[in-house]
Amino acid sequence: KLDALDVGHRPLQLEDTFDLAGVSTPRVFLSAITGEGLAVLRQQLARTVTAGVSATQVGENFPQIMRLFPDWAQSGNDTREKTK
Repeated sequence: KLDALDVGHRPLQLEDTFDLAGVSTPRVFLSAITGEGLAVLRQQLARTVTAGVSATQVGENFPQIMRLFPDWAQSGNDTREKTK
């Protein structure tokens, strides 16, 4: 919650990890007011989702997955060949 932190207590990075029961756990700081950190959160979610499924599953479900991340899809990061 970036909005709840004083300027002097804001994190240096919007994304880091912390130890949770011996497991390195990703953490993303967000602002509900400005939207700061949302792009980082979307990237982290995409990494988490794709790490848990096979490449075939991602390929089959790519259109549905990209609907969840419209900013990323429109940024030109989709390097798959366009099919007719």
